Amino acid sequence: MARVEHVSFTTADGTNLSGTWSCAPERADRVVLVAGATAVPHRYYGRWAADLADRGFDVFTFDYRGVGGSAPPSLQGYQASMQDWGRRDLGAALALVEAAAAGRPICFVGHSFGGQALGLLEGGERLAGGFTVAAGWGWSGYQPPWKRPALWAVWNVAIPFWLTTLGYVPPRAGLGEGLPGGVAAEWAQWCRTRGYLLDHVPDARARFAKVRAPFRVWSTSDDGYIPTSAVEQLASVLPGATLEELDATRFPGGIGHFGFFRPAARSLWEQGAAILRSVPAVG
Repeated sequence: MARVEHVSFTTADGTNLSGTWSCAPERADRVVLVAGATAVPHRYYGRWAADLADRGFDVFTFDYRGVGGSAPPSLQGYQASMQDWGRRDLGAALALVEAAAAGRPICFVGHSFGGQALGLLEGGERLAGGFTVAAGWGWSGYQPPWKRPALWAVWNVAIPFWLTTLGYVPPRAGLGEGLPGGVAAEWAQWCRTRGYLLDHVPDARARFAKVRAPFRVWSTSDDGYIPTSAVEQLASVLPGATLEELDATRFPGGIGHFGFFRPAARSLWEQGAAILRSVPAVG
């Protein structure tokens, strides 16, 4: 049975973050770093991470600054950005995992923003492989035409309204948790343009290009947030990417944007584990 340990760690700029190790019953020969979705606390991935640990992996999940166990008592006036999440927070998590791995290969699983964060991470070339789920560009032009007006209103009306009135986006706005103001503002800025973060982060394309290990890039046929056409954009900048659409009709409740990590999609968990097992083990 998986051994679970909750830890705290500190980024280079002195921010304390919360994380959890889900470790294999016996010594694992591969370590998995998990980067989660926007506004989703890392406890959401707990059952899946424990299952993966039972399959023989050591798994590390964590909360970005301003989210879950890494959030302050109030987001009012709290400073954070998506680039902080990818550069500083994910960077600190990678350093922690590398220290614990002690030479074992490090696999990566990115959900939604977590996959996009490969374009912000320093050190992506040291990843041995992995997969992303529901990760792609957020520009509304990849969505069906009937959805685009509502999304335009989110990026140009709703988020600016919350930032003007509160300085952050509260949980009642429809997200998993509240969003720090800087995160929401940067996210909205990226989503207004076709190239998403590539249009606003000068070194993002080069950082994606450094991630040369094999990666399965999964979309889901019923994802209402990031359709396959948007996931294709992420796959196009990852040299080792193989794009695959998961057929949601196989599951009574579908998969959607979040369902891969729910027990109802447990049959997909073995597919993910198989990809991670294909990473050559050392040590």
